[in-house]
Amino acid sequence: VAVGITYIIEFVMPRFSNSAENVAIHYIESINNKDFNGLCECLFPDYAESVKEYADSVGGGEAFLNQAYDSMFTSNDKIDFGDHVSISISNTSQQEQTFENGLYNGHDLSALDVKAVTTVTADITTRGSKNEVTEKVSFVCVKIKNNWYIYSMASVEEQPDTGWSR
Repeated sequence: VAVGITYIIEFVMPRFSNSAENVAIHYIESINNKDFNGLCECLFPDYAESVKEYADSVGGGEAFLNQAYDSMFTSNDKIDFGDHVSISISNTSQQEQTFENGLYNGHDLSALDVKAVTTVTADITTRGSKNEVTEKVSFVCVKIKNNWYIYSMASVEEQPDTGWSR
């Protein structure tokens, strides 16, 4: 068992967590593949725990993702994507953010052992048999130890949130 855990930590996790850009890509791929565990691996650890608790309250990870997909069809935009809905990410770019004395954008992250903060901007495309929508999204990613996590995300038209309410 210890060998398997070491393998995952050393070889599997770095595939997507070795850069802020890779963790954003893996997050969108996890949503597209309805991979709840993959989605949670990308999130800031405290937030991932909150998401798991919420998922348990609605019937588990699969139910949580089904609820998220259903919300796409009942959003204010009322976009009918039709069948075979997929989500993809493209045109990613990243920019290191000012992070001094454990402070980022007025938030004290020193207790969280954050080593760096980077913003990843990307085009997220939701595509179905009837419609396609592309939105520019900004992911605020934090580096804890040697791994990157998504701390917050927002449409570029909105100001990126620097923290999720817990």
